[in-house]
Amino acid sequence: MTISLLKVLKYFLLEYHQKKNERLRWKKENKDIQQEVITKFGQQKAMEDLENTPLDELTFTVFDLETTGFYPLIGDEIISIGAKKINMKKVKYPEHYYEVIQSLEPPSSEIVKLTGIDYETWKKGASFPQVFSKFLSFSLGTVLVAHPASFDVHFLKVEAERWGFKGYAPKYIDSYEMAQVLSYEGLNLDELIKKFNIQKRNRHHALDDAEMTAMLFQKFVFELKKHGIHTYSDWKKATKSMKQRRTLF
Repeated sequence: MTISLLKVLKYFLLEYHQKKNERLRWKKENKDIQQEVITKFGQQKAMEDLENTPLDELTFTVFDLETTGFYPLIGDEIISIGAKKINMKKVKYPEHYYEVIQSLEPPSSEIVKLTGIDYETWKKGASFPQVFSKFLSFSLGTVLVAHPASFDVHFLKVEAERWGFKGYAPKYIDSYEMAQVLSYEGLNLDELIKKFNIQKRNRHHALDDAEMTAMLFQKFVFELKKHGIHTYSDWKKATKSMKQRRTLF
């Protein structure tokens, strides 16, 4: 999807300053929530010995975002987060998390049609800092997973920084890259879901997409072990090798 020049100009000449002022006003009126998020940032613990930890022993938060568009750097915002917490040993989990966010700008008619988040649902949503605070608690001590993480993790980091929460740098695994390492490159999420006989849920609903991605991720971890990829360190080496091969051809 290409970015129109009109959208870029509209954002930087008008919307950027309007939204910045709205965020500043919200933060002044909700200092307690703002401080709550800052405190949870401080509670984020370094994941010790992650490099050599078997993937089987890690806990993952598989998540998905629905947004007003594809480009957070020119004003697009998150309107919902869905997540499922899992581990391969199925101890205690799964747990689920889902929230609608009242972005500073309501979703367009196209986004309403795509996600099912209409104006009334959007209007009842919480602010981004409120939802982000809950998501930090939910995902604490876990590795994030998204499909593709290059979109969802990046978008979440940009949105967090926009609201003044700088330095959000979670550990994550990109299940899209997993598909590439396992030679499923070229298959989109719908095709992968069909290939692995995963129950189809509502696409472009953040929690349903997270559910399907979680089931796909578990199957990928099982397949990776067949290729000698057992730990987080093994995974990082596999992705590095894949990217190096791309640069050679």
